[in-house]
Amino acid sequence: MVKRTALLLSAVESYYSFDIKLQEEANSFILGEYYNFYNGRSLGVKKEEVPYVKQSVLTNIGVNWAAVSYEMGDPAPSTGRVKANDILLACTAHEIYYVGRKVDFVRSIPASIENSNFCVADIMIIRPKKNKPEKLYGSFLAAFLRSPSGLHQVQRCIRGLRGGHVYGRDLNKYIRVPLPPIDWLERFEGIAMQAEVTRNKAKETLINAFNKTSNWVNEFLETK
Repeated sequence: MVKRTALLLSAVESYYSFDIKLQEEANSFILGEYYNFYNGRSLGVKKEEVPYVKQSVLTNIGVNWAAVSYEMGDPAPSTGRVKANDILLACTAHEIYYVGRKVDFVRSIPASIENSNFCVADIMIIRPKKNKPEKLYGSFLAAFLRSPSGLHQVQRCIRGLRGGHVYGRDLNKYIRVPLPPIDWLERFEGIAMQAEVTRNKAKETLINAFNKTSNWVNEFLETK
């Protein structure tokens, strides 16, 4: 019991020392100052096929919308719906090591599922408030949460011993994010956006190549 108490006090001291150091060395903010937090939900009553966003769509380099699962559920409640400019964080895992290790910024959503999708409860939706600074880009926040400093803060909020969870009420209060100068943020956003454009073009090229190959194989087989 004494050892456990000492470890707890050490963790608390580590948090406060990190928090104070960051405030001294850079402009920063507590995550809940500019963001709200929402969890996804279960499928509910099996009424119709719905787009269900699972952790498998998170890649750390952009949401893989092609991996969205279509399952029978209730589309009516808008709870857990993913929207453009959200940040998606893997908030639950069977091993605490994996909590928070997938974070993606949602730059846009395919029109076909924009108003009908919702995500699993294992994903935390981090959604900007109206008072969020215009130049505080989602691409930057997602990258920070993936960084060692961001991941450490997220995992410090884990509740659970083997399987782990982080909750919005903790992320709201205990995650401190550095706020770089506006010109730096603008350069970062430009690079991040270009990287996503390049990735999407590469994906489209591969899809076209696969389709052409499939068509060629099918035409070849039809001649036999």
